[in-house]
Amino acid sequence: MEKTDAIQLKGMTNVTAAIGDEFVYSGVVHGSVGFTMSYQFDGDPAIEMTGETLEYFHPEKMKAGMKGADEATLTWKFKAVAAGKVTVHFIKEYRFKEESRETIKIIVK
Repeated sequence: MEKTDAIQLKGMTNVTAAIGDEFVYSGVVHGSVGFTMSYQFDGDPAIEMTGETLEYFHPEKMKAGMKGADEATLTWKFKAVAAGKVTVHFIKEYRFKEESRETIKIIVK
């Protein structure tokens, strides 16, 4: 069973967590148009990525093989695995060039 009390990181700037806490971050991607997302860690190895899901806006069009129907919500799941300080950068890109960046500092105790 999936844990539903994960900490939502989107919109946060500073987070204090305990070992074992889970986090999620979501954003919209549309690969065929050139909108993608990535993330980077700086600092201690205090959190790990534990899962990634794509929820397509139009799954019926994806199944039919329609071009451009790959717009989706990308969700990453993370878990605090050790004490430390880590900064996570969530990077939104358009055609491989950075458009924006959301930076979140996480302290795991």
